[in-house]
Amino acid sequence: MKSLSAFLTLLLISGTFTVYAQFGSTGNPGNKSGLRIQNISYELGLGSSFLSNTTLSQNKPFSGLGVFSGNFNTFVEIPIQFSSQPTGFFIKPGAGISVKTFGLNKILLTSDGKTVFEPFASGKTYTYSHFQQVFADIPVTLGYRFIPEQAGRSFSLELGGLIGYQIYAYWESSVKNKEGYTVSFKDDFKNINPVQVAGLLKVSTSLMNQNDLIGFSWFLSGTYFFSDVFKSKNLTPGKSFSVMAGVGLIFNKN
Repeated sequence: MKSLSAFLTLLLISGTFTVYAQFGSTGNPGNKSGLRIQNISYELGLGSSFLSNTTLSQNKPFSGLGVFSGNFNTFVEIPIQFSSQPTGFFIKPGAGISVKTFGLNKILLTSDGKTVFEPFASGKTYTYSHFQQVFADIPVTLGYRFIPEQAGRSFSLELGGLIGYQIYAYWESSVKNKEGYTVSFKDDFKNINPVQVAGLLKVSTSLMNQNDLIGFSWFLSGTYFFSDVFKSKNLTPGKSFSVMAGVGLIFNKN
């Protein structure tokens, strides 16, 4: 499965740059139709993650590491416009890494390849308990770019989805012992749920003039994950969703 994921990722990257070479270098400014690539974007985002199963979760983002649930994304994306005009529709494939952290109010174990949740041991003081996953993702969105009156500024609305393959996952907790010292425990969960599928909605604004080499962008996004976070033996796994804000760099290819 890992080799298949690596192959698909390489296929996407090679296909993307093939499209870049095919459409990006032969564009005719006078032609108002046809695919073209105007820029490449790099985005960095930070947000909050939420589990729909509140029996497991401590969904209190930004209130301390003990109950923190958050997500981090970094993506390289290549918008392919449907015309030579600055406004209009575009499709944007990409590739990147995402990290999701869920604060838990239970102990996480594995049994026969599935997750088992148990209450915190009585008489022990837990300072935190969280589960983290790292994914290699392939997002694809369909968007529309609006150009307002301000020179060099544009607004975009995007709708799409992503598929990701888990490359690392672990659960970690911290307990205070009788002497008052904090002791941490960490377990790897390699196959807890290796594939994630999600839908996403994003709004963004960018600042870049036609002849600029580098521009800047800001975005807000929401992502709903159709795949379960856990394959649990004793609790309903539950879905997850995230909200995110981020910034980006835009590199003009012209």
